[in-house]
Amino acid sequence: MDLPVCLVTGVSGFVAGHVALALLETKRFRVRGTVRDLSNAAAVAHLAAHATLKDVELVEADLLSDAGWEAALEGCAYCCHCASPFPIGEVEAGSLVAPAVEGTERVLRFAKTAGVQRVVVTSSVVAISSGRDPKDTAPRIFTEADVSNVDSCDEYAKSKTLAEQAAWRLSEELGLDVATVNPSYVIGPLLSSRDCSSAMLVKRLLSGDMPAVPRVWVPSVDVRDVAKAHVRAMETPEAKGQRYLLDSGAPLWMTDVAAMLRAEYGPKGFKVPRFVAPYLLIALFALWDKGAAAVKSSIGRKVTSYDPSKARALLGGELIGPERSYPDMARSLIDLGVVKGPRGKKRG
Repeated sequence: MDLPVCLVTGVSGFVAGHVALALLETKRFRVRGTVRDLSNAAAVAHLAAHATLKDVELVEADLLSDAGWEAALEGCAYCCHCASPFPIGEVEAGSLVAPAVEGTERVLRFAKTAGVQRVVVTSSVVAISSGRDPKDTAPRIFTEADVSNVDSCDEYAKSKTLAEQAAWRLSEELGLDVATVNPSYVIGPLLSSRDCSSAMLVKRLLSGDMPAVPRVWVPSVDVRDVAKAHVRAMETPEAKGQRYLLDSGAPLWMTDVAAMLRAEYGPKGFKVPRFVAPYLLIALFALWDKGAAAVKSSIGRKVTSYDPSKARALLGGELIGPERSYPDMARSLIDLGVVKGPRGKKRG
């Protein structure tokens, strides 16, 4: 039987790679994946070396160009649009919005022309809960009914919010079947040793780059659940026009994450910090450290949580908890050589 083809955009990325893997593991689909530059062997080497992902058909297409998209979507029954910039470090104003919004519009228009049955767009909880008034510090639980205040968002949140709004607008304009998956902080095992924004927290904790840990509230979700949600949102008829907020429902303080990793990796020689960074120290670091500035306002406060009940219904049960996801991410960082083991000790 000829299996339907699903296009996964940005397939070399963290989430997209897991989406492609989840699709192939069902044995119900063939997967085609886009990359910006097929000549960049380092970006796709992990796909070719993987027992399952080696079966992904790779094609070249860039979010900021029409070139390649007609061929990429030709014959596809489905599309998981995962490609969108997720920065490491400081970004310039406007640098993320164009590829996120224009790329989403481009993919959806070509998908409609190609006769794609459903597009699942990877959005984020930053399109749901960002842009709150800084004076509004009351704890709040967000749901799929909430939308970020784009006028008060940072660059990344603005890019995700506007891209999702573009997807819904085009869905109505083109008569295109669309669903979105909106994950919180995505953690879990990596498939590649390439730089990954989602892994920076665990990488810094394991490598000793962070001398003390700020007491920041961290909602998170496992990448394997995010991938599974894409497949379910693609196949479930009732998912048409729906948003799915993905969160484990078990947020932790960053200090708890450090304690969890220290318990497993401290005895192996990894210098996971044990001290809590006081607010005044974070405020001082924030004068020149963008990472410290980003978390300063939320030190010690449970400001934001998410209701994952709709995602639980879609996935048929509880989501993977952080007590499994963080150690799995740490183990993959070590196994892939991203974080080196202590000198003189065997890694892992």
